[in-house]
Amino acid sequence: MKPSVNIQKLLYRDTSYFIEATYIAIAHGTWNGEIQQFRKDGSKIIVEGHLTLVKDDTGNPKSILAISPDITKRKAAENEIHQLAFYDALTSLPNRQLLIDRLKNSLASKK
Repeated sequence: MKPSVNIQKLLYRDTSYFIEATYIAIAHGTWNGEIQQFRKDGSKIIVEGHLTLVKDDTGNPKSILAISPDITKRKAAENEIHQLAFYDALTSLPNRQLLIDRLKNSLASKK
């Protein structure tokens, strides 16, 4: 007979964020967000988590449906686009666009 396996321990190093998401799904019926998971080989992935509370015929909570597509490549592409937009390709120093953006944010926060 196989021992019981806890899914939290398989997918997460720190289960607190997953547990919080589960409580939100129970309280509000749904939760959506990004969460970090780990593959069997230990490599990290980022998933777009969608948790939905499933109720039985009497309206009592029965289970939680979880859909978690891997968005690791998409997040890497977004980070690369950000890097190209705001940092010099040769020196990796902030470019003019980043400095203007930060200046605008700083001036807006002082109002």
